[in-house]
Amino acid sequence: MMGQAEVAPKRAAPSSFAALMLGHSAQGLAFTAFAPALTAIAQDYKASGHGALIAQLTVSIASAGVIVGALVSGWVIARLGARATVLAALAVYALAGSGGMFLTNAGLLLASRTVVGFATACLVTACISTIAARYAPHERGRVIGAASGAGSVAALVGVTLGGALAQNFGWRMAFAQYPVFGAAGLVLAASAFPSAPASQVGETTGARRRGAGAWNLWPIYLLSSVIAAVMFVGSTQFPFMLGLDGFKTATSVGLAMGAITLTGSVVAIFYGVLERRLGLQGALTLAMAAVSGSLLLIGLVRSPAAAVLGAALQGVYVGVAVPYLHHVVTLQAAPAARPRAIGLVSAFNFFGALVNPILFAPISAALGIPGLFVVLGVATALLAAGALSLALRGPRAFSAEADVGSA
Repeated sequence: MMGQAEVAPKRAAPSSFAALMLGHSAQGLAFTAFAPALTAIAQDYKASGHGALIAQLTVSIASAGVIVGALVSGWVIARLGARATVLAALAVYALAGSGGMFLTNAGLLLASRTVVGFATACLVTACISTIAARYAPHERGRVIGAASGAGSVAALVGVTLGGALAQNFGWRMAFAQYPVFGAAGLVLAASAFPSAPASQVGETTGARRRGAGAWNLWPIYLLSSVIAAVMFVGSTQFPFMLGLDGFKTATSVGLAMGAITLTGSVVAIFYGVLERRLGLQGALTLAMAAVSGSLLLIGLVRSPAAAVLGAALQGVYVGVAVPYLHHVVTLQAAPAARPRAIGLVSAFNFFGALVNPILFAPISAALGIPGLFVVLGVATALLAAGALSLALRGPRAFSAEADVGSA
């Protein structure tokens, strides 16, 4: 199979295209559906003496599940095929996600959240692997960008609907979004998800089958961790900066933070257009330049307008960097290694998010949060300059045209 030419499949039907969006949509929902209810969760578990910690862990512990799921998802897909993996993961996602509706024991609630993260990772890996198998490289960026945009839209819908459900019916009803999404996803995937096992489908262009083994792509995984660590500075520290910029209410902070999600969604949807115009390394340059401008603006300028503009630039960074990582790894990995490589990108991405406080807390303690933003702004500006230098020199590593060695 590895030595044979292959004809590119026909363009996917709309329903099949929608099914390929399920992975990122599930991931976007996994971390936002009940976010507006965190204070209510903390209050409900206050008697345990750890209410705030339990509430925070309901969000963060899912990241541990994602890391474990991402590490083993390639192995699962290689044995079950992408379609069966998606169907099984959606069922698990729906069942585990509904745990918040009825599990009163904090330990069981947190365990269910970990399982949600595990299922999410399997969904993302299976969907991106299938996209890579079914779309030629010049089309792949467009579809991966659309998937990333779908995830941002799902996050925005999830947090909005979750807030309404929690306010009107109690915080546990926010978790009802998971079984509803899982059931709808099962219907869609059962009828429309492509049946070809993604781990066994080669390049769709008929070109020579070449590419790296999963673990040979460690520079991409390292970049994934760096991108996530910087990305989570925006989401975890930005709310504190907004307080310095005149945003005093939770509503105003939420609206300002929403600029990140909104901009990220739009940019991700048009990622394919950006990549065709700029190239892969040009897209990476844009992402690093945007986050550098965002961090420096937020760190140095104290005004509401600067904060909103900084949030929008952060959204550009998210909207470009996430699909960039998934696209570049599908281009560099050998076809049979793609599911493992895609899973490793996700694992290292969430690892970067988890070590964010460890890496940046000393800087924040020494220089304050504004100082942290300035230091990271300068560092990412240097990364942007490096990426621009590579882009101007032509195809290199992390490029569709680069000549990578066999695994």
